[in-house]
Amino acid sequence: MPQPVERVGRPASPGIFAGPIIQLRGPELPVEGVDCDALAEGDALRDALEIATAELRALYDSAPDDAKGIVEFQLPMLEDPSLLEPVMERIMTGRSAANAWQGVLAVQIADYEAADDDYFRARAGDLADLKDRVLRLLAGEADAALPAGAILMGEDLPPSRFLAIDWSKGGAIVLARGSPLSHVAILARARGVSSIKFARTTSPIPNPSAGSETFPSLISASSSSYRPPPARARSFLPRSKTSKTAPV
Repeated sequence: MPQPVERVGRPASPGIFAGPIIQLRGPELPVEGVDCDALAEGDALRDALEIATAELRALYDSAPDDAKGIVEFQLPMLEDPSLLEPVMERIMTGRSAANAWQGVLAVQIADYEAADDDYFRARAGDLADLKDRVLRLLAGEADAALPAGAILMGEDLPPSRFLAIDWSKGGAIVLARGSPLSHVAILARARGVSSIKFARTTSPIPNPSAGSETFPSLISASSSSYRPPPARARSFLPRSKTSKTAPV
C-alpha cells in the first residue's frame, strides 16, 4: 500500500486525533452590485446587524466564562461608527449591502492581519467571524450544524462556530489561516481539541477528497503533522457517511 502523504504546519493545540474530514466553507461572496436601491439596502443592513446583535447576545448568555470575551469583542463592532459609516457610504453609491459590508470588513481584516502586534493579528479571525455572520444574514442563509467527532478542515473556523460544536465527542481542526494566539486556538487548548495551523505558502491544505465521501485521516498537533490517506489507498479505507461539506 502506498505511504500516506504528510503535511506539516504549526501546532496551535497539542493532541492526536483520527476521524473523517469535514470540509469547511464560508458564505458565498456577494456579486458586485451597482445602482442598487440605497434605502432598501440600508434597511437590509440594519436588519442584519440587529439580528446579528441578538444572536451574539444569546451566544454570550450561553457561553462558558472563558469564551464570553470573544463575544464581548464582537458586539461593540456592530455599533462602531468607524466601521458602519464607510459601509453606509458605499451603499449610498449604489452598492448592495452585502458588497459594501464585505468590502469594508475585508480592509479592516487586512489591517489587523498586517499589524506588528500578535494580539491584533489574532483578532483578525474575530472580525472575519463577524463579517461572515452578517453576510449570511444578508443572503438569507442559515448556519449549518457542524458534526462532532470529525476533523474540520478549511481556511478558518470562526470562534462563534467553534462554540456551537459539541466537542465532548472529540474532534480536531486543520486550518490554513489563524494564529496560535487566536480565540479558536485558545478555546481548542482549553477543551483539548487538537489544532494545526498551516502556512499557506509552504504547506497548503490539500483537498480532502474529490468525491462525495469523506475518508479517515490522522492529525498529530503535537508533531504538527496532518496525514490524509493517499488517493490510491482510499479504496482500502472504511468510508464515512458523514457529509463532507458544511458552511462555517
